[in-house]
Amino acid sequence: MFFSGFLSILLLFSTAAYGGAWTVTPRKWEIYQDIITYYSTDHYYDTHGQRVDQPRYTKLESGTRFEYGYRDGLTLGAATQLTAVHSTATNLPSRITGVNCGLADPKLYARKRLWQDAGSVLSAQAQLKLPSLFGGDTLARSGSDEFSGEARFLGGHNFTWLGISHFSNLEAAYEWRPKNTADLIHLDAAVGFKLHDRLTLLPQIFSTWKASGSDRNFTQSGDDAYDLVKGQLSFVTPLSGKLSLQIAGFHHLYGRNTGGGSGGTISLWRK
Repeated sequence: MFFSGFLSILLLFSTAAYGGAWTVTPRKWEIYQDIITYYSTDHYYDTHGQRVDQPRYTKLESGTRFEYGYRDGLTLGAATQLTAVHSTATNLPSRITGVNCGLADPKLYARKRLWQDAGSVLSAQAQLKLPSLFGGDTLARSGSDEFSGEARFLGGHNFTWLGISHFSNLEAAYEWRPKNTADLIHLDAAVGFKLHDRLTLLPQIFSTWKASGSDRNFTQSGDDAYDLVKGQLSFVTPLSGKLSLQIAGFHHLYGRNTGGGSGGTISLWRK
């Protein structure tokens, strides 16, 4: 069965969490794990935002993030995604049909709390992204082949509405990509509505925008300069005092020089 071996590896992971703008308790470790993310598309958007049909592109990922509270208000972290890609898009440069496995966009970062009160927090994060590592150079892949640096500001806020406590998280980042054709701006937002004790509704928007530089032809990789707005809707339910299950679906709402399509994510959150 396609991807069956890769899926078995992903299911070995069992703990996850959603960190947002908050920092980790000093001298404590946290592991953030998306058990599996599935994405599939049969089209992309060209540099003018026009839809172009292509053979099916499918991707399975397991995203892992490790964070350590170095001291009060300072968190050190590392993240990557174990990825398997299958594509029959032989029309793209240097691409042939097949399955390609590897690590997509390994990252090292530090997040510093700038301000906090009883219900809100503001943080800044510096990140270094390393080149992705895949087994097949001529197969479709995920992530970027180059180094990049990112500066990100994160804001989290707990609020009460209709007598129930909810939360929100806003993030804005600038990504320097000296070896690619353009830098990128990232703007993300999430709101967690607690419907009752056993269910939270979590709508999210993830967006990326080309900041500078020139376009190049679509290559179905993270090296491209692109615009993308992705909407995601999750339902989160607690399994125990520290563990919650997240089931999410996402769709590419707008794109330019990037893939279209939809997918889903299953995660376990560990608080």
